[in-house]
Amino acid sequence: MERSEQEGKEGEKKMVEDLERATRSCMEGLRYQSAAFYAEKLWRLRGTDADAFRLAECYYRSEQYKRAIQVGQTEGAKALAFRHLLGLCMVKCKQYEECIELLGDEPMPEEEFANLPLREKQMYANVCKLRGDTMLQLESRYRAKFWYLEALYTDPTVVHVFETLMSESLLSAKEETDLVRRLQKAPGSLAILQLYYETSVACHGPPTHTLPQEGVAKSGDFQWKLAQRHYYTGEMQKAYSITVDILEDDPYHPYVRELHIAVLFELDKRRELFLFAHNLVENNPDDHISWYAVGCYYMLLLNFEQARRYFSK
Repeated sequence: MERSEQEGKEGEKKMVEDLERATRSCMEGLRYQSAAFYAEKLWRLRGTDADAFRLAECYYRSEQYKRAIQVGQTEGAKALAFRHLLGLCMVKCKQYEECIELLGDEPMPEEEFANLPLREKQMYANVCKLRGDTMLQLESRYRAKFWYLEALYTDPTVVHVFETLMSESLLSAKEETDLVRRLQKAPGSLAILQLYYETSVACHGPPTHTLPQEGVAKSGDFQWKLAQRHYYTGEMQKAYSITVDILEDDPYHPYVRELHIAVLFELDKRRELFLFAHNLVENNPDDHISWYAVGCYYMLLLNFEQARRYFSK
């Protein structure tokens, strides 16, 4: 009897090791549906919090969001990283109120935050960013602004949060300047980000300094800012030349397309705008920017009824 029991424990241990190995191998190979198959068996067999998180992650990465939420609810997720993952799934399912209920809408007490290890502080910044995204969906712009700023104050490297603040016009010109000054002094702020943040603010008004031209500043992200500078100062041809160059190198740059559309509109380049909009719709029919381009084209033709129709899409 004892021997049989020992063999059973050894067999279970080997199965756990096999499942762990298979799950890890599939995740490393980006085969998340297969990884979920093994992770689910591992969770049933061993049932640790780490097993539940890994299964939920597999479901998230394979776009099985409701299954991930179900795992978290069954497990009673308490860890910050787990709640963040479930929040991401809820946003994908447009369960915005449920996401805020899960994550809360109050900042972490300073004493508690100060005692967190660096990795947990970075995860808290991710949670703040997700709260901001959710509040934006709920049309609570003031709370969205609060949480985006909290994310940046916690971790100044979350550059996509900075871009959201700018693109959504959540800050006044003075608030933008004050934010950049604060980020430049923040511990852990990278030199490249300090330059990028300063460049971003400089693009929204009259030139206060020369934008960088050499080295890493030749990247599409910096060149986009330079094109913005020209756009805001009415130098449309210069802006056009830059956006064309960026899109030739990186046609899916997330921010340049909208600026390029605006420049084509200002320069009355109807045929080029038509072709650009047609290409966007053909390749990205679910992207709002595609229909925005079509609407701008009809605006140029003074066909306001058609423009309104496509803007509404």
